[in-house]
Order: sequence, then C-alpha cells, then structure tokens
Amino acid sequence: MSGAFAPRLKRRREIIPLEQFTEGAIAILIIARTASKVAGLTGLFKKHLERGCRVRFVITNPEAYERNVIEAVMPTPLTAENALAAFSGELAMTLSNIQGLQKLSENTSGKIEARFVNYMSNLSFVLVDLDGGHGQIITELMPYKCPLDDRPYIILSSLDTGWYDLFKNTCEEIWEHAIPILEHSRR
Repeated sequence: MSGAFAPRLKRRREIIPLEQFTEGAIAILIIARTASKVAGLTGLFKKHLERGCRVRFVITNPEAYERNVIEAVMPTPLTAENALAAFSGELAMTLSNIQGLQKLSENTSGKIEARFVNYMSNLSFVLVDLDGGHGQIITELMPYKCPLDDRPYIILSSLDTGWYDLFKNTCEEIWEHAIPILEHSRR
C-alpha cells in the first residue's frame, strides 16, 4: 500500500460509530450474515434516505443454512439448537427492519434494496461511496466462535488503491450475484 495510510487490524470494540463512518455517503452497501445490529439503526438510515442515499443490504438467505454451519459462526457459548435459534431470530429481525426501511423510503428521495446470498461468509463489509469518487470500506473478519467485540476489522480507503479496489469490486460482485429478496419470496 502506498501513502501515509497504513491499514491495520483492530478489534470491533474500537470500531468507528456507523453514524460517523457513513457521514456524507451517497451510497452504502452492507454485506453481512444477518446485519441485525446495523439494520435496526432506523434514525441513521432515515437521515441518509432523506438526503437521497442508496442503501443496499446483502444478508444470508434464511433457507440456505444448516445447524452445523451456524454453530461454527456463532460466538461461544451458543451451540446446536441455541445457535440456530439465535441466528434465525437475528435474520427475522433484520428482514423486519429492512421492510420498515423500505416503507420509510417511499417518502424520501433515497432507496433501500436488499438481496440474499446462499452461503455463509466469514467476512462482512460496510462500503460507503462518497462524493467525488471517493469511498471507504470496513471489512470485518469473523473467526471461529469469536466473541463479537473481539472480531478483527480493517478500514480501507479509496485514497489507497490495491486492497480497497479488490474489496470494493468483491462487494459489487457479491451484490450482482445475490438474489433480490422480492424475487426469492415469489418462488
């Protein structure tokens, strides 16, 4: 990487508040297993929608996982049926929050879109596009059974190419290959 910006891993407990990270966004793409913590930030998204921001979510398809997959990605001490129940509850809450945001967006110049993926990732992203072609990405890693506050993350900036370009392109490719939730519900 070039320049004075030297990204390094930090723990989630040190993460920049989303309100600050998304300030000035013209577009936001959130890719996460459930996005349950983020999707509930109605006030934040209302502000962005009123400013005309495009907000996209990509989350795990509730029908695309099994207990043995979920158990590995849920923090200790959740195992077996408890892990599955917690994960299913988070997804249901996220879907409800996204529906509420879509309803809210009807009275704004912004737009909420949501899609499903049929796999479980150990990475999540918050991609923010800013005016002037600039942007930034929070890339969070989710190691096996790692407590939420200990998850490592890194912030990448468009001012430094290389890793930023790789992850931005990855995020857009995930979006393109994900299934729109409305299409999924018609099947």
